[in-house]
Amino acid sequence: MSADLVQDTLSWLTGLLPGSELRVAGRPEARSVDLPYAPEADYRFQLWFYPDGERGITADLIPSRFGAMTATVAFWAWAFELPDFRGSPVELARAFDEQVRLLLPTPTRVHQHRGWLFLTFALERQVGTEWHRVRVCSYLRFTFKALGSNGCDRVYHAGPVTHGDARA
Repeated sequence: MSADLVQDTLSWLTGLLPGSELRVAGRPEARSVDLPYAPEADYRFQLWFYPDGERGITADLIPSRFGAMTATVAFWAWAFELPDFRGSPVELARAFDEQVRLLLPTPTRVHQHRGWLFLTFALERQVGTEWHRVRVCSYLRFTFKALGSNGCDRVYHAGPVTHGDARA
């Protein structure tokens, strides 16, 4: 993992989130940073950094809102893999940083859908009065668990992590 690229990400995040302690945790095979979250949020974003230069953004349900079983259920994730960026850690880091910058200052929501074979989680972010799809991920329903719902669908919400333009 290029320490400079990770440090660049952590530097602008620290400047964007003053007063927030951004600690890098984990093991050599995967390092992570938990982002702060709004008080009413159902989930928080977590950033992942891998030694080969790949990265990921995940959203994890907040245990104080949904109980301890949140650690055992599937939720939203987005893997940034080198082959998708022509093997370039620099291009991958740019795309990753851009997506994080887009997510931080806007309300987001995750739609959970329980289908016959798959659990699907679709992340959207609010721009003005409209909701825009960011990324969808799916898991084989019989391999992963999700929180229950009345019917097949459930929606989770999170307010902005920061205010203002995260591109600054």
